Amino acid sequence: MNLSSYDIQRISEAIVTRLLSDEKFIRQIRQTAPAQKRMLTARQAAELLGISRKTVCDIAHHLGGIRGEGKSQHWSFPEEGLTERYIRYKLK
Repeated sequence: MNLSSYDIQRISEAIVTRLLSDEKFIRQIRQTAPAQKRMLTARQAAELLGISRKTVCDIAHHLGGIRGEGKSQHWSFPEEGLTERYIRYKLK
């Protein structure tokens, strides 16, 4: 039996629809899925740490900063562990 890509797509959609309507499956996924980490802007990180946004950007690589791509190239910082990374930086 040969299935066309259209048939495979239809079967896949039916499976996903069925799984998403299964409460037991959804509960299991929620329990096993990793928690999403909250990302902060440079301004938010600065407010949290009590320092200037410029300082946050200057030491971004010490704080676990991730630089955006494209024209804006804004910094983002994982909220989890941010204070600890800043304290480690200050103690150096």
